[in-house]
Amino acid sequence: MMWEGLAIGLFSLGIIGFGFFWVIRMEYYLGYLWWPYPLLLGIGIIVLSLFVADAGWSALLGVTGASFIWGA
Repeated sequence: MMWEGLAIGLFSLGIIGFGFFWVIRMEYYLGYLWWPYPLLLGIGIIVLSLFVADAGWSALLGVTGASFIWGA
């Protein structure tokens, strides 16, 4: 049985849920002008995911990077 799909789904749910939390907190403490930093971090993580050989880890990095970009 392949558990990788379930793991990616649960991780995606967790990172998106955490994304809502950190966006609200960061805007509260830093203001709305901090958006370029998570955008650049997200782009960097997505570029990093292109160079990871394993498809599972690449997908997890892609979801994480997309969540950072979405939060920006």
